[in-house]
Amino acid sequence: MPKLHNFFLIRNPKEVILSYQKILHKIFGKERKVNQHDVGIHYLYKLFKEVEEILGEPPLVIDSTDLIKNPASGLKVLCDNHLGVTFFPKMLSWELNLKNSNLLYTGDLLPYAKFWYSQVSNSQGFMPYKEKEVEFPDKLLPLLEDCLVLYQEMYQHCTLFNN
Repeated sequence: MPKLHNFFLIRNPKEVILSYQKILHKIFGKERKVNQHDVGIHYLYKLFKEVEEILGEPPLVIDSTDLIKNPASGLKVLCDNHLGVTFFPKMLSWELNLKNSNLLYTGDLLPYAKFWYSQVSNSQGFMPYKEKEVEFPDKLLPLLEDCLVLYQEMYQHCTLFNN
C-alpha cells in the first residue's frame, strides 16, 4: 500500500442511506430497511484506519459533493497533485449508456448495475450539483447517527477542491 496512491471518496451518509432505500425498493419491489451492511461505512472506515496506520498519516479524502460541485478543478488536483497523471478535460465526459465502461463490471452486483448506475448511464458528463431537500425517515435516524460519526472522522481529513 505505501507504493500506491491511496485516496478515499466519501459521501454524506444521509445521501447514501436515502439512495439505498430508493434502490432497494426498485430491486426487491417491497420495503426493505437499509442496514449497516448496505451502507458499508464501517468497512470503509476500518480500511481508512488500516491505510492510515500503514502510511503513518491519513490518506487523501475527497467528499463526493465537493467533486461534483467542481469536477474540473477536483480531477485536476487529484490527477496532477496526487496521482501523477495528467488531467485532460476529456475526463469530464463519457459515452452515453456506458457501453464500454468498467462500471458495468460489478462482480456479484452485475444484475443490479442498471439500478445503481442509471443516472450515470443516462448522462454524458457531470451534472450540476443540486441541493436536495428530502425528508429523512425517522426509522432510519439511528442508522444515520451511527454512520455520521465515522463519516465525520474521515471528513476532517477531506481535501476541498473549491479553492
